[in-house]
Amino acid sequence: MSRIVRVALLLAIVALMLVSAYTILAFMRSDAALDRGDPAAALRARPDNPEALMQLADERLTVGDMPKVEVLAKRLLASSPAEGRGYRLLAQVSESRGEYARAEKLYAIAAQRAPRDLQARAW
Repeated sequence: MSRIVRVALLLAIVALMLVSAYTILAFMRSDAALDRGDPAAALRARPDNPEALMQLADERLTVGDMPKVEVLAKRLLASSPAEGRGYRLLAQVSESRGEYARAEKLYAIAAQRAPRDLQARAW
């Protein structure tokens, strides 16, 4: 193997290690922010953190900010499509708008995908 190929291979390995290390650090910073109770900081470290998105959506839900809840729920489902709680949030938004047929469908999906989510199952 020529020297150029070995150097290129070494550089590729180093680049892969740096990307991996950055990703691991982002996960760690995001989890640490959640442990401190700061979901906004968790999202700054890792914008697709499903737990941080869920916590922020729940906070907005308690104050009735349904447009923001909808945006956060869609972000949650974009990053974690199987996350049943995202469907429950969208169902709650639909329910608040009087879209009961849509809410019922979304609650059914939420209950199926997150069977332990009591709010989804209680509807």
